[in-house]
Amino acid sequence: MRVVQLFLACLGRILISLIFILAAIGHMMDWQGSVQLLTQGLHAWTGYAASMPQIIPIIDQLLGHVPLLMGIAVVFMFLGGLFVFFGVKTRFGAFLLLLFLVATSLIMHPFWYLHAPDRELQMIMFMKNLSIMGAMLYLLAFGNGGSKVAKKSKSGVAEEK
Repeated sequence: MRVVQLFLACLGRILISLIFILAAIGHMMDWQGSVQLLTQGLHAWTGYAASMPQIIPIIDQLLGHVPLLMGIAVVFMFLGGLFVFFGVKTRFGAFLLLLFLVATSLIMHPFWYLHAPDRELQMIMFMKNLSIMGAMLYLLAFGNGGSKVAKKSKSGVAEEK
């Protein structure tokens, strides 16, 4: 049974990481389009922030650094995806992907400001990201699926090494 669990954990890591690795490659291949998409997402927040004027200076600062932000996002997606894929530094990789997902969900999928039909699509995208965040939290909690060797402590209780 342990072999099946390890196999399923490995397969799960591979499948969950592919979306990030492939997206990072896609963003690198269409850099200008990706930067433009992020710029549009941040500009949209300028309109949404009418009721929260204290956010506008933050958005303006972010708009001045869109290529850098896009670069950070691509690095987080690619490295985080590779770490999770290979089960090396899985928790760190999951942390990078979680940071990416939180920022992306808030910036690119603010369904609460939209009206139908855009609202439904962005809500689906937001909820998809939310479910993937759940997977990243699971990886943060349990690492790469239990391939670490458990050792007995002095108290006789098994602890993860």
